[in-house]
Amino acid sequence: MREDFWVDIKDAFPVIPGVDSRVLVTTARQTIAMKSSSRDGHVYVMRTLADDHSRQLFCEEASLVYPPSVGDTKLSSEVIKRCDGLPLALVT
Repeated sequence: MREDFWVDIKDAFPVIPGVDSRVLVTTARQTIAMKSSSRDGHVYVMRTLADDHSRQLFCEEASLVYPPSVGDTKLSSEVIKRCDGLPLALVT
């Protein structure tokens, strides 16, 4: 990540007296998370879902019965494997 990145985009986030704002950055790369964090270095690390929770979320979103029937087990297992437990990937 370029060192002057925030200098390049700061005009997109004007400072307005009396108005607080936040920028939420989502990334899978730890280095980007650390460089874009505030001075206190707060970075929230997302955890992936366990297989059982992934299957439950997928079944809810796909309007399938949970636990899935024998015919849907193969499909749900395939999707869960490809999505690697990432909740957003499971619902989109």
